[in-house]
Amino acid sequence: TGIGLPPDKREAIFQPFEQAKEAVRRGEGTGLGLTISRSLVEAMGGSLQVESEEGKGSRFWFEVTLPLSGPVEKRPAIKRAITGYEGKRRTALIVDDIASNRAVLKDMLEPLGFKTAEAENGDEALELASSIQPDIILMDRKMPVVDGIEAARRLRQTPGLDETPLISISASVSKEARSEVLQAGYNDILDKPIGWDELAAQLEKYLSLQWQYENEKPEDSSYDEFVLPPKERLEELARFVKLGSLVGIGDWAKQIATENIRYQPLADAILELVDNFNINGLGFFVEECLERSEE
Repeated sequence: TGIGLPPDKREAIFQPFEQAKEAVRRGEGTGLGLTISRSLVEAMGGSLQVESEEGKGSRFWFEVTLPLSGPVEKRPAIKRAITGYEGKRRTALIVDDIASNRAVLKDMLEPLGFKTAEAENGDEALELASSIQPDIILMDRKMPVVDGIEAARRLRQTPGLDETPLISISASVSKEARSEVLQAGYNDILDKPIGWDELAAQLEKYLSLQWQYENEKPEDSSYDEFVLPPKERLEELARFVKLGSLVGIGDWAKQIATENIRYQPLADAILELVDNFNINGLGFFVEECLERSEE
């Protein structure tokens, strides 16, 4: 989500030090991220693509084909996704002067059942925290008005907030920065860009959460009601799934639907999994369909 790109900027943004925003609005970043990303993707034999609509946002993607590092003897265990947690709903206060950074954390927390509140600087955070008494505070280190270091010191001197779990969100990984953060009263640190595994580990630790997980196998994983194409066509689908090519899987589903109207429900189910980026679900899907085709 964001300002989006006009057509004449869709190539320009890949140039070094180029940004789509007007100069007066450029407050962060160097304009090198997309340049480096495109170079890395092209070095692996792929190409970085972009779709965009002004006022709505942009979508970037790429596909590369890479060799395995060695023979795969067995299927790796599938990591189950966290869907929520046991017990009462918890409130997280997110403090960052960049709205998009706050949005990233909201998008991680709210689907799991967290209530969220937002502040743009340390001064707002102190006032809001005193009002809502959050269960945990995730706060950027560098902010205008009152930065994260000073805000943490004041929070630790405020009755009712002196024991609230306080996590620093920081782009700096230097020992000096980490020492400053911990001395100011933070419990822990999350480095930008924030990874879900690291965030989940700290939420579990400081809020004593018991996570709820999705089933490894989709509950509605029986595809007996679908009419299946010949086995060789299903093996084509299996190859796309093995490669992790969502574009290839989607194209396969659309093509199979044109070959026989009876395959349309099957194609719809595949496309729904593609839209949800559910590679694990697609893997189970192909396995069951291939098993049925051999019966």
